[in-house]
Amino acid sequence: MDLLVERELPNVKRLVTAGSQAGFFYELDALVSLEFGEELPRHFPLWENYYDPADFLSYRAEPAFAGRVRDVAVENGQPFPQAHLAYWDNKAVLAGIRGLVGR
Repeated sequence: MDLLVERELPNVKRLVTAGSQAGFFYELDALVSLEFGEELPRHFPLWENYYDPADFLSYRAEPAFAGRVRDVAVENGQPFPQAHLAYWDNKAVLAGIRGLVGR
């Protein structure tokens, strides 16, 4: 995320995160590239963020970056900490990512 804030990468059309703490770090003013209160730059790509309420390490990004990210709640079917590792085995996450390809 920091790299995509710092510079435009024309070949990067979309950012997909799963179990990310980017919104949390932003609210703590702990991102290297973006101070709390600053908006994402115009060049920042479309962003889809998957989170599982059972994953205590995942965090919604939409409240921190309103209108710039789409949060998608999923259920990985695992307790914590396994829930944090289960996104890539979750058929809903994989189908959602496949649906983004080409858009």
